[in-house]
Amino acid sequence: MSSPELSQIPGLAKNIARVKRVEDRWREEALREPELQRINGWNVLPLTLWHIQELERVESPFLTAGMGTQPEDVGLFLWILSPHYNRNNRELRREFLRILFEEYATPQFRIFYRAIYRFLWVKSLMDIPPAPTSGIRVGTCTAASIINKVAGAYGWPKEQIIRERMAALYQYIKWIEINPDIPQFDPLQVRMIDYYGRKD
Repeated sequence: MSSPELSQIPGLAKNIARVKRVEDRWREEALREPELQRINGWNVLPLTLWHIQELERVESPFLTAGMGTQPEDVGLFLWILSPHYNRNNRELRREFLRILFEEYATPQFRIFYRAIYRFLWVKSLMDIPPAPTSGIRVGTCTAASIINKVAGAYGWPKEQIIRERMAALYQYIKWIEINPDIPQFDPLQVRMIDYYGRKD
């Protein structure tokens, strides 16, 4: 459906403006002082590059496959994002998971799958750049790619970049890699346009 046709759809412009305000608010929040966020009532820290490294290390399916399917997937994700996370403190981890599993019976864990997906992919990684379709593939981890770009542009030390929010880092990378020939991606607006396009 072309842009002129889309502009004639009743309600579309209003809803695009609404989701644009959401995108703008999330992007602004990413540049403020770190605050606790909540996933179904559980306190979590804003997602940083350090968290990405930890989630990759344990092969969290929320990161590797986009969605978890087991209560253990939820428990591990919430533990890594917890303000109390300590990789080497097994007793603290057991206590955290015990409280979580006591509060939520296994069938109730379904409510976490979408909530974590939204926290991770819809909000925290909203501005992740699209995968390149051509060029040389460089075999590095996610962190190395991001650190190389941000350190090269701003001169920040690795330790600072690792502790930055992902939502902020990907906004910086947008400016580093800005190309007037490539349209900028606003995911919530694109989804809204796709939704209205499918309705017709």
